[in-house]
Amino acid sequence: MPLKQPLKEHQLTSDELMISAQGSAEEVAGMIKNVLAPGELYKKQFLIGPDKDRMGTTVIRNYLEKLRSAGLEIGNGGSVFGYRMPLPEKSDYFRDLVIFRRRW
Repeated sequence: MPLKQPLKEHQLTSDELMISAQGSAEEVAGMIKNVLAPGELYKKQFLIGPDKDRMGTTVIRNYLEKLRSAGLEIGNGGSVFGYRMPLPEKSDYFRDLVIFRRRW
């Protein structure tokens, strides 16, 4: 069985950075489908706060649903794209959503 290669972060172009920062879920989903190669990842940061959803999962899960509605096949092992939500440090007010491509 071959060893899994570590994921490599996709280096966004200036246009892709603009879409990532200001684009709609449809635009971001299209960008992810078009630019990520298998084994590459895309990170988006979410501001979280000291409120009842300190871990930011509600905001991130709502965003994931918007990406799914926009046509991004993201989910468990059978999906083209997967995701992770690494836990933030206790003092951090940002949480990453890491999206990666499994296959074409």
